This record gives sequence, C-alpha cells and structure tokens, in this order.
Amino acid sequence: MSTSKDGKDGTDWSADQYLKFNDERTRAVHDLVHRVPLPGGRFPLSDKKGDTPLRIIDLGCGPGNSTAVLADRFPGAQLSGVDSSPNMIAKARATLPGVDFGLADLRTYAPAPGAADLLLANAVFQWLSLAERLPTVLRLFAALPSGGVFAYQVPDNKSEPTHQAMREVARGEAPGTSPSDPWVATLRGLHDRDPIETPEQIYDALIPHSQSVDVWHTVYNHVLAGGPKDIVEWVRGTGLQPWVNALPDEATKQAFVAAYERRLGELYDRRVDNSVIIRYPRLFVVAVKK
Repeated sequence: MSTSKDGKDGTDWSADQYLKFNDERTRAVHDLVHRVPLPGGRFPLSDKKGDTPLRIIDLGCGPGNSTAVLADRFPGAQLSGVDSSPNMIAKARATLPGVDFGLADLRTYAPAPGAADLLLANAVFQWLSLAERLPTVLRLFAALPSGGVFAYQVPDNKSEPTHQAMREVARGEAPGTSPSDPWVATLRGLHDRDPIETPEQIYDALIPHSQSVDVWHTVYNHVLAGGPKDIVEWVRGTGLQPWVNALPDEATKQAFVAAYERRLGELYDRRVDNSVIIRYPRLFVVAVKK
C-alpha cells in the first residue's frame, strides 16, 4: 500500500495503525480478487500446463492482508509481495512466513518478463502522480505473459469530506482555523496527491494491450463507532500521514490533528447509535493481457 514517495521525510508507515481497520480495508481486496478470472474460466490467467503453480506478485503488499486473501483465493500459488515500507514488510513476513516479501518501489520495480501470471495492487497507485501512474501500470502490465492479469484498486476519495477537510485545515481555510495557525506555513505548499484517472482514460490506456478491461467503482459506507475520533484513526494509517509527517514538532502535529477532528465533527452527523458513516469510493481495474 505504499511507495517511497509517501515517506519523503524518512518516516516509515505503521502496519499496526493501518490494521486498526483491517476488516474495512480488506473488504475491497476480496471484491477485487473475486473478479480475477480463474484458470480454466472464460479468461485463463495464462496457458498453464500440468502442475505448474500460478505465480502471483502483490504490489504494494503492505502488512500482508491482501497477500493473505490471494493465498485463500489461489491455494498452491507461488506468492510474493513487495512494498517500500520496512515496517510493512516486517509485519507481512511475520504474518505469512512462507511468502517471499521484499522491499521495492513501484517506480523502479521491474519483474522479469513472464515472472508472474497475476499482478495485484491494493490501494497503492493513488500515491503516484498523474504523470507517472498509467505509465507505471503499463510498464508492469508489459511484463505479464499473454493471458496474464493485472488487477488493482485505488481509493477515489479526494473529493470526500474526510480529505477536503484535511486540505481546508492545512491551509487555515476551515471554520475555526486561521492562516496564522502554526501548521499552515508548513502545509500550505505541500503537494496533495493527484486525482484518479477516469474509467475512460484507464480503459483507453489498457485496451490496446488487453483481451479485456473491466473498470468499475464501488462506494463503501463504513460505520465507525467512535465518531470523528475513529475517522482520524482511520486516515492516520493512510491519507493523513503525509500531512502530519511534514510538521516539525509534536505540539504542532497535535494541534493540526485536533483542528482536523473538530472539523470532522462539524461535517459528519452522528447516527442514532452515536456512530458516524463515512462514504468511501474505490475504483477497480482488472485487465487480461493479449
């Protein structure tokens, strides 16, 4: 789930923080893997003969939650995973000791041609810029054999209140904040992640090289019992981290997070049981290579 760009300041990702909402995060992996065509189905993964195992690489494997789903879906497959975060890789190795995990950045990672029948990437390509995202996908896709599958999903939530509030608070533009707040000078110029391509753009990029391209959106409505505090804990494991890591000291970090939590309390109404519901759109792609 990470690339080296996420940690410009050298701060590693936290597997424990990420896994606080493991069930919710992993639900999208199940939905993605369910759409990967099985060997012998309408679109076989590759022309497998005899007992040769399927070869699967989990790109941006994070703490191994997506790799575990792959192991269940494809028993007997030859699994490996790569991620740029040492903390994530350590957690993945501890969780799935039989899988080959290694450190790699997707910008430079190059599997040998034909080294995999399936490439899966769960919530990682959103960290790449628009200029490099589809070229990276196409470069990795080119390494697959005919009939190989590239499956990935990305959060498509930049316009959701959770992320709009991050930007508003960071720039001192949210109600109750000010351009003079101590975090604004640092965060005002921080580059936010780029938007996700449209389904049409993704389809047009992949279809010249594909037997089929399946692109769809799913919107998840996650119930968080702890209200805005739980929203903060959720995004601490992903989208909030680059903003917090950029700040120079703990006091400024705490002040920024507190202002962000207050803003979330204004944006998300409590349900009758005092929980909140966050809307979480994700974009999915499954392409079968010619």
